[in-house]
Amino acid sequence: MLFVLACCGGAAAQQTIWPSSTVPASLDNGASGALELGVSFKSDVSGTITGIRFYKSLANSGTHVGRLWGPTGALLASVTFTGETASGWQQANFSTPVAITANTVYTASYGLTIGHFSANWSYFATAGYNNTPLHALQTPNGVYGTLGTRPVYTHQAANYWVDVVFRATSSTAPAISSQPASKTVTVGQTASFSVTATGTAPLSYQWQRNGAAISGAISSTYTTPATTSTDNGALFAVVVSNSIGKVIFPFARSVPNDLPATASEPNKSRQSSYIW
Repeated sequence: MLFVLACCGGAAAQQTIWPSSTVPASLDNGASGALELGVSFKSDVSGTITGIRFYKSLANSGTHVGRLWGPTGALLASVTFTGETASGWQQANFSTPVAITANTVYTASYGLTIGHFSANWSYFATAGYNNTPLHALQTPNGVYGTLGTRPVYTHQAANYWVDVVFRATSSTAPAISSQPASKTVTVGQTASFSVTATGTAPLSYQWQRNGAAISGAISSTYTTPATTSTDNGALFAVVVSNSIGKVIFPFARSVPNDLPATASEPNKSRQSSYIW
C-alpha cells in the first residue's frame, strides 16, 4: 500500500520567501528620501518570478516600482505598483514572468520616493532566511542603493522586507522508485534499509517507528539499532517530502521467526524479519 499526499494538482503553486502574516519589527523608519531597497535571493529549483512584494508603512506613500535584477546586475523586469492598500504587504505582477535558474543569486527591489520604509535591523546578522526552495541570503542582505539602480550596499544587516512571487518549473511531488528490501536478522544484529525517490528537489526523508519520527533518521538510508525481542510487532515507514507534497511508503512489520532452531541454524528461533 502506498500513500501519496500532494497539493495543487499538476500546476506548481506560487511561493514567496516570507508569509503574508509576517509584520516587520520597525514599521516606519522616517523620511529618508528616495531609495532602492532589496533582497538577494536564490532558488533550489528553476522557475519564474511572477511579481515583487514589499511591506508598506502608512506614511510610505508615492509611486513604488518593483524591479528584478540578474546575477550580473542587468535589469530583467520592472513593474509599477497600482491599487495599493494603506499599509501591509503590497504585490505587483510582471506582465511576463521572468525565468530564473536554480542556485543562482538574483536581487529583487522596490523604489520609494519619500522614505518611511519598514525594516528589521540585524535581521541577517547571523543567518539568512530559508523557505524551501527559496532562500534569502545572509550576505549580501538586505541591500539598498540609489533609486532606479541595482541595490548593492548593506547597513546593519537589515531586512527591508522585499519579497518575490515564485513559481517552480514542472514541480512534482515525490514518488518511490526503489523500495526497501525485506530483511531477516538475528536478535542483536542491525538491519539496514534504503529507498530511492524521484520528485522536485530538494527531497526530505524521515523514517518512522510506530508512527513516530526516529531521531536523526533523515536520509535515504536507515540502519536500526541492534534488534531485540521487543521489536517484534513494530511498524516502520519512511516519509519522503518536498515543497509540493509527500509520499508515505508502506509500513514494514518486524515479526518473530517462530520456526524451531536446528543444528545448522541454532539462532533461527531468535530471528526477526522486517517485511515490506
